[in-house]
Amino acid sequence: MITLFDQQDDQPESGASDSAASWNDRIGATTRSALWAAHGDALGWISELTDEAGLRRRTSGAPLRVPVPWTRRIGGRFGVEIQLPAGTYSDDSQLRLATGRAIRPDGFDVQAFAKVELPIWRSYALGGGRATTQAARNLARRRVAWNANSYTGWLDAGGNGAAMRIQPHVWAARRPEDPRSFLLDLVRNAICTHSHPGGILGSVLHGLALAHMLATGRVPNCEDLLDLVECAASVPDVAMEDTTGVAIWRIVFEQQAGSLEEAWLHQVRDAEQAVRTAWKAGNWSAGAERYEAIVSALGLRDPSRRGSGVLTAVAAVGLLWCEEAPDEALQIAVNCLGTDTDTIATMAGALLGVVAERDPPGALLDANLFRSEALRLARIARGERPEGPRYPDLDHWSAPAAAADALTADEAGSHFVLGLGRVEADSEPTFAADGAFAWQWH
Repeated sequence: MITLFDQQDDQPESGASDSAASWNDRIGATTRSALWAAHGDALGWISELTDEAGLRRRTSGAPLRVPVPWTRRIGGRFGVEIQLPAGTYSDDSQLRLATGRAIRPDGFDVQAFAKVELPIWRSYALGGGRATTQAARNLARRRVAWNANSYTGWLDAGGNGAAMRIQPHVWAARRPEDPRSFLLDLVRNAICTHSHPGGILGSVLHGLALAHMLATGRVPNCEDLLDLVECAASVPDVAMEDTTGVAIWRIVFEQQAGSLEEAWLHQVRDAEQAVRTAWKAGNWSAGAERYEAIVSALGLRDPSRRGSGVLTAVAAVGLLWCEEAPDEALQIAVNCLGTDTDTIATMAGALLGVVAERDPPGALLDANLFRSEALRLARIARGERPEGPRYPDLDHWSAPAAAADALTADEAGSHFVLGLGRVEADSEPTFAADGAFAWQWH
């Protein structure tokens, strides 16, 4: 059953959402949500998958409080060591921007997202989980549909690679208090890469939590979050409403994995248990101590659970139960080593940004891009029709099979990223040891 969120007593009456004050509030909440999400990603990427000694090397011994320049190998074991400027964000924010670009005034262009954005993302990816990378590679094949992306291991993709990117659907929602205005798009987005019910449910739960904060201006407590899980239980029914899209995915899923309703109910019950476990963990304490209790109770350092879509969505809200001040909360998350630091921080940052009173501290690469995209999505939410990117005609488009082929040059030496547009070189190329490939900032 789909329910509507309870509104605060001082929430504007229906029809007042177009007032200047309400409009400015919505722009501010959306922009700060986008900026704090990117800030959490940039901060948490520094501490991702490392120990205390590794973190000290990355920060030159300084405490991790704001983004700093650091060095990371890009391109896998055969890649190159790259100096990353302070505020460099990872695949979490890259794919969030890709999601936002694919949202138009008339809705989410899932075809453009799946057949242009995801395959081309491989050419500029900074990080990226196994499921997302495999899914994006498979979508580069012309005959693979977004709602039948059955790459090897697709039924096991229950990670948070979709949950971390779906916030733009909520930012662009006309009525975030009504899940029906965005729920189907959360599912469409997620199943492009993550067809396991856990990966989809994590996306839906995080989107509902963000919408709750936009609609009410407050952090969801335990009962609120349980209500959101109950709202998410309606997804199998919602799937059948999209007869030419998600319903086809459901048919493909059930042919190989059995009843979606049974699998979904199992995930919903696990999510309910995770919410109760997180709420009870260390609730006699606060700050880093309570967050550590939540991490331990949910098993977020266990490699088999660390990247879970559902557990990450719960942990992002749980962090706000420990500390509501954005700076302090994200510092707690990114210094909790052994967890999925950047994704928890980026999802929590999106939530915290809704109620934050200022922009995040320190450097953030492409901050103006995040602001302009947030404004465009807020304008869509208001019913306006701002201009967005122009994608190629998908009837005549084929994504390059090799990620390195996405960057091209014309006879005049101008560089282009296929499917997205012109780019300008911003550095000299850095060549791999064998000289076969080079990486270059654009």
